[in-house]
Amino acid sequence: MEFKENGSIKLPKTKEILENIDMEKCKRIVNLLFEDYSEKRGVFNKFRFPPEYNLPKNMKRGSNEQLLFVTLTVSLDYMRDADKLWKQSYDSWLNGENKWIFEPKKVIEKGEIVLVNLFKKIKDQRPNKDGGIWFNICKKLTEFDSNVLIYLKNLISTQ
Repeated sequence: MEFKENGSIKLPKTKEILENIDMEKCKRIVNLLFEDYSEKRGVFNKFRFPPEYNLPKNMKRGSNEQLLFVTLTVSLDYMRDADKLWKQSYDSWLNGENKWIFEPKKVIEKGEIVLVNLFKKIKDQRPNKDGGIWFNICKKLTEFDSNVLIYLKNLISTQ
């Protein structure tokens, strides 16, 4: 990371960051954190995620479905009520009529206007802006067979 005189920050490219990461150490840390979370130890002793931050029922942990759910929800999580946003996504995933918003190919087939109208129906904070962001991410993901991992691997390899 480099701080410039004008106050801006120059971040290293993803590839540079990855070259300096000890992946084995990261895996050990992640496993320890997961164990602490599972056993409600350490920082997780008193802290509980709201139900909306947990995976919806029947969603397989580590699946592309989970990655799509998290990726699309997080894409809107800026300057807003995060609890409401996660509840909105959680409820939409559980709702058979709305679950299509987590399938990029279906989002593109239905179109941005239909998506924005659904966002209005579910009382999204900024349905037009959020619908546009969601639609554009889905459009990009369809270039990679709607697979978040393939997209990320491609992103890293091109930097």
